[in-house]
Amino acid sequence: MSSFFDKIVDQGKDILQDPSKIGSYVEDPSKLLNVGLNFIGQDVLDNLIDKVLDACRSSMTDAGIDPLPIDDITIPYSLDKMTGACAPFLKSKNSALGELMLALCACVAKNMNIEGDLFLKNGSLTGLSQIARSVPTKLEVANNVVRLTVGLGVKNLESPFEASASIASPDFKPEVKAIVEKVGISFGVEVPLSGEQTSAGSFDFDPPLEDLPVDVDMKLDELGELEPIVKPLVINPVKKKIIEILKGQVKDLIDKK
Repeated sequence: MSSFFDKIVDQGKDILQDPSKIGSYVEDPSKLLNVGLNFIGQDVLDNLIDKVLDACRSSMTDAGIDPLPIDDITIPYSLDKMTGACAPFLKSKNSALGELMLALCACVAKNMNIEGDLFLKNGSLTGLSQIARSVPTKLEVANNVVRLTVGLGVKNLESPFEASASIASPDFKPEVKAIVEKVGISFGVEVPLSGEQTSAGSFDFDPPLEDLPVDVDMKLDELGELEPIVKPLVINPVKKKIIEILKGQVKDLIDKK
């Protein structure tokens, strides 16, 4: 209890030492509020934001944001494959036996153009509802305005796809998964002490959504040559969908809470 009164004395010592300064508190009430903020612990502010985020997480699940369906992707491809008697020796063509057999069977070997489609279906991005505070909550008062700043973040978003191909061997078991390592959000709101309408404040993404890094973890086995082609064709629609949701429903949910 003594520490509580010590804080009161410490925060009000400038007035006690010079009573004429009380006029500055009347002219600028934000100074008085700043004194009061010193009695609000950091854990109180953070717990308040955590409760708001709990409500946001539930709302995201109820709204179908997590998991978030990703549209199916169809990628047509055309590959040149060596067929015929020489095909088994392609892996060892630099050996003496390989060179001999390639020379002998050149007449029966030929290139075949294989055309087909790679299908990526039932993509589902998970993790958005795990949004949480990334830095301590900041509350300050200046120039008759109360400013609340909150840092949020979500990590390890993943969107696996069910992959298949129109032309492939029975052993073809491709794996394709889009990955977003981190999305950061800086959210701020300002409340004028004059009673005017609360300003919209700020809502920024880190990194900016246009630079949001999306990666793809894939294993296409016999269609491995397609990986450099497939990667951007997966990244672009996944990134577009994430940006659409973050700027729209996620932002709206946080604003409302």
